[in-house]
Amino acid sequence: MLIAMDAQHQLVNAATADRQIEYYCPGCVQPVRLKRGAVIVPHFAHVHATDCDAFSEGETTEHLRGKQQLATWFAASGYTVRLEAGLPEIHQRPDILVRRGTAQPLALEFQYSPLSVERLAARTQGYRQHGYQVLWLLGRPYQRQLHLNSKALKFLQYQQRWGLFLLFLDTQSTSVRLLHHVLTLDTEPLTYQTIRLDTRSQSVLHFRQLAPKINTPTLPDTHLR
Repeated sequence: MLIAMDAQHQLVNAATADRQIEYYCPGCVQPVRLKRGAVIVPHFAHVHATDCDAFSEGETTEHLRGKQQLATWFAASGYTVRLEAGLPEIHQRPDILVRRGTAQPLALEFQYSPLSVERLAARTQGYRQHGYQVLWLLGRPYQRQLHLNSKALKFLQYQQRWGLFLLFLDTQSTSVRLLHHVLTLDTEPLTYQTIRLDTRSQSVLHFRQLAPKINTPTLPDTHLR
């Protein structure tokens, strides 16, 4: 986890936390230990093994780094950003919760580990039923070549300008890759178009306003026959 609670119940970011202070998990209120060094991403971990429902142990370095990169990108683009914000009304804790002005709050989920279709549907529905938008971004385990039975396809999202789309976050290059207008025609292979954005030089507003031109796929004569 990137955020912990001090004795006064104030939330503290691991990047700026004081090693001399005791911290607690915001979910289960059990003691956590600050881990920060020259190589690892600053984070907190439970001191003792626990069945905490809010935070699972074993977050990878890429997952922690990805959450930090997304928080930095949205904050630099004028959004109010809350890391690992607890939403008690739906018993969920998105990786990042962002909001700009009076717009609907947006839950960002950087998915690195496996997730069942049932759990994905329940979490997405929970956000939407309580007035939150949700955007799923996928990590490296999902970034293999996209095909008809790819595990990434259960994360398909839709918006008018992009059609059916998938989002991938590359923490090494600090970039977001948008696969838009994903479709298949009968048993033909998947088709899609790709746009890559560097989050260090291109804002979230630019990203959300993208209106790519659609290159209509051409069916082979054999398929038409």
